[in-house]
Amino acid sequence: GTLGSRNLLTLGEKKIAAGSDWMPLGFSSNSQVENTPIAFVGYGITASELNHDDYADKRTNGKMALALAGTPDGDNPHGQYARYQGVRWKAIAARNAGAKALLIVSREAKLEDDRLSQLTYDNSAGDAGLPVAVISRDLIGGKATFDRLEEGAKKGQYIFDENSSASLTIDLIRREVQAYN
Repeated sequence: GTLGSRNLLTLGEKKIAAGSDWMPLGFSSNSQVENTPIAFVGYGITASELNHDDYADKRTNGKMALALAGTPDGDNPHGQYARYQGVRWKAIAARNAGAKALLIVSREAKLEDDRLSQLTYDNSAGDAGLPVAVISRDLIGGKATFDRLEEGAKKGQYIFDENSSASLTIDLIRREVQAYN
């Protein structure tokens, strides 16, 4: 996948072209979501067997979900949330909760250091059914804000400026590439 020319994220009045501050994920749907309220959903995980549902209060329906990368266990491969680390799980949970789009906040100080920002398209699993992008911590107020949101998310508190809204246009060009096996 490569980027088309129309990829744009607007936060409040600020227009940001895809690149160093945000990137669509390779399995994102191509879509335009206009001036939509943002709902912070912690880690954006629904795991009924763990009695954990970041979407339980249903306030995400018709909104743009904002989730932190990772899980409450961090990146512990043996933690109880390990199977929910993948961003596809987050996308499915957001879509099932009626979200119009999903923004995932990178854990890295620099977005380009985050493997999520490497745009690749995996044809086998199809697209997510909603637009999905990774955004830099700077766009939400930097490390201090990220740490505060993470602290709240671990306690099941989703404190975020409820008056925030965003627009998102994702335009991915998918070229079929000959695969040799």
